[in-house]
Amino acid sequence: MTVHANMMDEDAGVALAKQAVATFEQVYLPAPQSVGDISFDAVSSGSGQLDQVIQWQAGKVVYQVKAQEMATAIKMAASMQ
Repeated sequence: MTVHANMMDEDAGVALAKQAVATFEQVYLPAPQSVGDISFDAVSSGSGQLDQVIQWQAGKVVYQVKAQEMATAIKMAASMQ
């Protein structure tokens, strides 16, 4: 899992990481077969959008979930079990 933040607002990255861990304690994601990636943005890159992305492999299929909110991305991925 990677949380991106900028130096001007590094506390936002720590806060988002803590929220993610708290959510993971309640919601279980599908286990990847061999490869998985989670990337969360704590601060908008200027376009006003936050890219919260979860990817994992199952067999020959790679799944990807994108959402504006971190909790939404986690819940969407968990619902695909």
